[in-house]
Amino acid sequence: GFEWSAAPNGGNMHRNIIFRDNNVPDLPLSSYDTSKVEELWEWMQKISDEEGATLLAIPHNSNASKGQMFPEVDSYGDPVDLDYATMRQTWEPLIEMMQIKANSEVHRS
Repeated sequence: GFEWSAAPNGGNMHRNIIFRDNNVPDLPLSSYDTSKVEELWEWMQKISDEEGATLLAIPHNSNASKGQMFPEVDSYGDPVDLDYATMRQTWEPLIEMMQIKANSEVHRS
């Protein structure tokens, strides 16, 4: 696996990308390639379809995302809709809630 570490507007949007098997790409998608999570999910779909990979993304450190980890609008500024929610549920079925340095059960204000 690898960590995708975008930080749009200084918000921590870290995701751990975990592969269940040995069907892995030659190179990971980096946050230099894109800082848009929708494009990460599209890349994950492509790897799944083309290489037969079984993978998921685990968002973590959402408490440092400046409220961006669970947005009301997507990376393009459009309202979150059913397609967005379905894609997110497909690739991010869980999140990290706690680690040694902090937990993610915080209110953005």
